[in-house]
Amino acid sequence: LKIEWCKARARKMCWEEEVALLLEEMCRVIAYRRWNRDMWQMRGREQLAGLDASYQQGLSAFAAEQVSHQDRVADDLESHWQ
Repeated sequence: LKIEWCKARARKMCWEEEVALLLEEMCRVIAYRRWNRDMWQMRGREQLAGLDASYQQGLSAFAAEQVSHQDRVADDLESHWQ
């Protein structure tokens, strides 16, 4: 009976560690999404030499959409995991 208790305790401790690792991983995923959002914001503000205005406008619009997407995903993850 003591052996079974020890095995059960070891399984419980392993699962507790898995939960802690999962929570840390999700915090890192959220932080990555926020970092990626900031990168797209910087890309949207860049003015590339030699591009016509309509092409530059398209790049800025795409960057703005990426910022919105990254922010939305990070918010969804945050609401589910924290």
